[in-house]
Parts: sequence; C-alpha cells; structure tokens
Amino acid sequence: MKDPSDLFNLIGYSAGIGMELKVTDRVSLNAEAARMTLFNTKVNGPNLDGISLNFSINYSFGGIY
Repeated sequence: MKDPSDLFNLIGYSAGIGMELKVTDRVSLNAEAARMTLFNTKVNGPNLDGISLNFSINYSFGGIY
C-alpha cells in the first residue's frame, strides 16, 4: 500500500462463526473463524481480503450470578 490514508477509503463486510465450550464454571475454550473483505472506494485503490482463525482459553473473574 503506497499511501496509509488508503485505509480510510475501504468499505466491506465481515462474517464468522464460533463455538465456546465450558470446561468449568469459570474456564471455557473458544474457537472462531471469520472472513473479511474490504473494497476500496477509489478506482485504483488496494482491496483487502482474508480469513481469520482464532482460538482462546477464557477465565471468568469475579462472582457468578
């Protein structure tokens, strides 16, 4: 990308799906897949496209209500 300001001319969408598995009352595992596509509003501007895969282990702090 030649000019960083080209990022301000992007429009697009993101769609994804995920799952969370409760291991205990406070611990869970998370997996998520998302697809992102951004189109540039300038005629010869750069377009961005990609797939994101995320995995995490979550811990809940505080009281459980």
